[in-house]
Amino acid sequence: DENAAYELLLSKITEQDLSSIGKQEMQVVSIWRKLNQAMNLTPFIVKSGIKKEVFHRVGAHLDSLPGINLTVDSTRVYPKGHEFYLGSVGSIPRGKLDYYLVRGYNRNDEVGTSYLEQYYEDVLNGIPARMKYVKGNSENPLAEPERIEGRRGYDMVLTINIELQHKVEQILRDILREGMSLPGNPYLNSAYAVVANPNTGGILALAGTEYENGEFHDDSLKTVRGAFAIGSNIKGATVLAGYETDTIPGSINDKPIEFRRGNDFTSYPGNHIGWVDAVEALENSSNVYMGFIAANLADFTITNKGSHYLAKGLPLPGSPKLVSAFKSLRHIYSQFGLGVQTQIDLPREGLGFEGNIYNVQPGQIMRFAIGQFDTYTPIMLAQYMSTIANGGYRMQLHLLKSIREPAVKDGVEGKIVYQYEPNVLNHITMSEQALNVVHRGFWKVTHGSSIPTAPELGEPPYQKYRIAGKTGTADVNKPNGDSTVNELFTGYAPADDPEVVVSVIFPGDDTEGPDGMGHHVKAAGQIFQAYFQLKNGQAAKNQAE
Repeated sequence: DENAAYELLLSKITEQDLSSIGKQEMQVVSIWRKLNQAMNLTPFIVKSGIKKEVFHRVGAHLDSLPGINLTVDSTRVYPKGHEFYLGSVGSIPRGKLDYYLVRGYNRNDEVGTSYLEQYYEDVLNGIPARMKYVKGNSENPLAEPERIEGRRGYDMVLTINIELQHKVEQILRDILREGMSLPGNPYLNSAYAVVANPNTGGILALAGTEYENGEFHDDSLKTVRGAFAIGSNIKGATVLAGYETDTIPGSINDKPIEFRRGNDFTSYPGNHIGWVDAVEALENSSNVYMGFIAANLADFTITNKGSHYLAKGLPLPGSPKLVSAFKSLRHIYSQFGLGVQTQIDLPREGLGFEGNIYNVQPGQIMRFAIGQFDTYTPIMLAQYMSTIANGGYRMQLHLLKSIREPAVKDGVEGKIVYQYEPNVLNHITMSEQALNVVHRGFWKVTHGSSIPTAPELGEPPYQKYRIAGKTGTADVNKPNGDSTVNELFTGYAPADDPEVVVSVIFPGDDTEGPDGMGHHVKAAGQIFQAYFQLKNGQAAKNQAE
């Protein structure tokens, strides 16, 4: 067959034959090969990015080059730099060729192939100039073609605050460098942060950094696709689940819950925090209080035994009662954006990982209730905290702010043709009273008088921002048998009228800084500070103008 004949021909070409071909001949063959791929009356790019002198030389000989033409190609412009979320442009993927051809694209057109470039290709691509031919019976054109002018793509304005973006990146690098320098942190080499407007869902910064081979690398993609155990960050949703399902306990004495087969369930940092209600359980990050909610959901009994509690009447693994409790809790978490897509305008958003609920011991539902079962992405955490901050509205996260007509000159924006309108994905049905309990608990995490877990955010220089939120410490087992922890803080400010949410994750961070402050808390404080400083600086500038 033809393929076999072609392979036979190739096998007869020797290294000596190839070495006899000069550089100029190779260039001619390359151009000839490209021309053979072209189709009649369909534009085909033979070479792009040529030098000015080549452009002029070819242009001077176009009369002797039938079918060859020169044109100025389009390009994307990123006036604020090229962050990962902007994506890239390239040749049409082979699997999507038909999709683009039926939409009027040429085979050799370039399209957005990732992230915003891909998501908003229809907006950014514009309308290319076209050549209209009149053909005769021979299928050859009868005259010179008519040129139909095109229009360049629209301009996009993003919600990202690029100054804040760069400050967040620097904050993560600086604090990560400090953390890695401390003994006892062999698995700490990355950090991630998301900053968002809780009332609109607009993303203000997406930043991630990883230290590898002696230098920092941008790792911001994991804010959208990376999945992490979040620990006690989830407890606000767990308390609200308790109210929603009428399984919330009153005040309980926080002490270990014992299971007949061992593996006591206790709180951190001690085995006995004392008496706590829902607000204090959030302030002190009581695991045991959340365990009571989980036990009530799964319908087993926690009996007081003096120095500890005893779990009794446990459902069997995989039993309908236990599976139903898991599903109920997971469904409520999803109402805040945990474990479901935030619907951010970036392709292939991560979904995290769901633990197997059909073959686990009943005590695992307590671990689920403290963020030690499923995993979630950093942007999910931002949406979750935004939903609590704004009073129960899960806002679609987005990077697009507006679409404008092409600017006619530098520094002057074109007319708005589309303005993004905030989109409510769902409204939490919990009572205002229940939400207020969580708000008070999150306030006490940073301003409490008992055992707050992030008191530094209620002290100078951060106290003026009125930050509320929740810390998290999640146990992580490494493949080699070692264990480490993820450290997190997710919160909002000002607490009485939230306008910004910050979510920070330091995976594998087993130590605190030399000042006794957790790296996750320190990073969150500095990011809140950067946001308000930039905001106040811009306000002062506007007032001066």
